[in-house]
Amino acid sequence: MGKAVRLCTGTGRLKKSELRPPRGSIRKTRQDGAGSKERVLSGSQMPVESREGRKRFVLQFQVFLVGEGQNLFTEDVTVVEGDIATISCRVKNSDDSVIQLLNPNRQTIYFRDFRPLKDSRFQLVNFSSSELRVSLTNVSISDEGRYFCQLYTDPPQEIFMTITVLVPPRNLVIDIQKDTAVEGEEIELNCTAMASRPATTIKWYKGSTELTGSPLLLRPLHDGKSEVEQWSDMYTVTSQISLTVKREDDGVPVVCEVDHPAVKDLQTKRYLDVMCEYQRRCGAAEVKRPQFIIK
Repeated sequence: MGKAVRLCTGTGRLKKSELRPPRGSIRKTRQDGAGSKERVLSGSQMPVESREGRKRFVLQFQVFLVGEGQNLFTEDVTVVEGDIATISCRVKNSDDSVIQLLNPNRQTIYFRDFRPLKDSRFQLVNFSSSELRVSLTNVSISDEGRYFCQLYTDPPQEIFMTITVLVPPRNLVIDIQKDTAVEGEEIELNCTAMASRPATTIKWYKGSTELTGSPLLLRPLHDGKSEVEQWSDMYTVTSQISLTVKREDDGVPVVCEVDHPAVKDLQTKRYLDVMCEYQRRCGAAEVKRPQFIIK
């Protein structure tokens, strides 16, 4: 409970527009650090009669230094779709006040160690006077949002944490302008990463060399450009490169790689098939190569 450090009273005439009921003094904060203090004003208006028969109002308020008593703590959670998220409401200097956890619709998930919500994906991990910890299994995008921890003190305390759900790309596909190119010909390749959240960053490699371009040129060699399409809170990203093939590029893989926080080492490859003059292969030998590989 916050500690009341002073009580002030005063009198004076108030206009009608000033005669408003005081707001509640619920403390709302987010991820407070240890030892932080916050002043909370709790006020009220008390009508009294003056000697002249006119109503006057005595203003009373108390300033609480929240931080010397109980404090609520929590932290944001980032989770991959389908995994488990853990929500923790922690109390410093607990005096066994009631802890409650609410979902983004402000429905009570847990009141102390009791779960009124019927969603069985929420399970109690730990309950004590200083912590309420709950797990949420099989997380989906619909679970994303703010969750509220409440502590029944005077004044009540409330903080929120945010669950962010990551969705890896559903598929990764390379489209090549033509299966076989002639030496010196410019070709286009497109790579599409489907239905991810957040939007995927795509990187290109030819062999082990990353393909980069200069934004100063309209259509430079190895220039990569991307477009993003958003639908249903998901993102589909298409990246395109143009390159002029050489005879030594025959059989070299062009790699499209995904940079996304929900997945590692996701890439797909296409091998260049380059023909030299007289429509013969530039490679020293005829080698059968896979055209589409996902790792």
